[in-house]
Amino acid sequence: MTATQPGGSAHDAPIQIPVRAPFDLRLTVSALRRLPHAALYPLVDGEWRFVAPLPSGPRLLAVRSLDARDPAASLRCVALVGALSDEDGRAAATLIGWMLDTQRDLAPLAALVGDEEPLATLARRLAGMKPPRFASLWEAFCQIVPFQQVSLSAAVATLNRFVVALGSSLEFEGSGYWGVPSPQRIASVPEEEMRACGLSAAKARTLHGLAERALAGELEASAYATLTDEEAIASLTRLPGIGRWSAQVALLRGLGRLSVFPAGDSGAARGLREVFAESAQPEATALATLERLRDWRGYLYFLLLGRRFLEDEPR
Repeated sequence: MTATQPGGSAHDAPIQIPVRAPFDLRLTVSALRRLPHAALYPLVDGEWRFVAPLPSGPRLLAVRSLDARDPAASLRCVALVGALSDEDGRAAATLIGWMLDTQRDLAPLAALVGDEEPLATLARRLAGMKPPRFASLWEAFCQIVPFQQVSLSAAVATLNRFVVALGSSLEFEGSGYWGVPSPQRIASVPEEEMRACGLSAAKARTLHGLAERALAGELEASAYATLTDEEAIASLTRLPGIGRWSAQVALLRGLGRLSVFPAGDSGAARGLREVFAESAQPEATALATLERLRDWRGYLYFLLLGRRFLEDEPR
């Protein structure tokens, strides 16, 4: 679906979203996006824009910090395409708080890391990067399945084609914005259309199957709330095309379980080797660190991802 509306009345009722300091919008959204050329969730002049699945349908929202220099400044959200009803406004505030994990207290992580290098420096340079989550388990799987057994860059290129071809589309001031395809859309799309986006036949079948599960109400976050990590992984790996790595990423990026570190993630494994390269026993040190971080080990995944955001910044 495509809609176009100039700015104006949509700006009349901004939504204010408090954050728990420290909070850095750029870093948090960058962790959500993974790579700067991702079509989803773009950052435009310091403003996060995304097509949000709201009760009345997809809406293009813009979120920015009231003061980018203040790590405690609240966020301001406005609709860019279509005015928000009260119900949509409440849903938008809840969704943004969920996706950006705005109220997460990072103090326990700081206490665990302490002054232990090299994590202390990395955590300090990425201060304010909250561990982001996708809007739902369905949206998480749409952003996990294309990444199975391919490089990060190739997966993002496939995901871009997937959302542009099949996702919700809204236009604002001459630019297009896309949302994750709905399960209804994917359930009705022929496999050939999905394969034209670069998905393999197996991945297209997986997404078809997951769309059917989502429509049946089987991908609700509440279904996993009382399960342990291993119980949740066991349940998720019974879904079509979902192995242990995909289940772990779904728990971390879809449900915000920081106790989960995606084992077998090639990018994370490479990052661990690089971070602990100067240790006498890099692999053993990495394993010991994962054990010590316990309920925060999943945040290490985001720290490793965040390293690429810092590569071009002066120390």
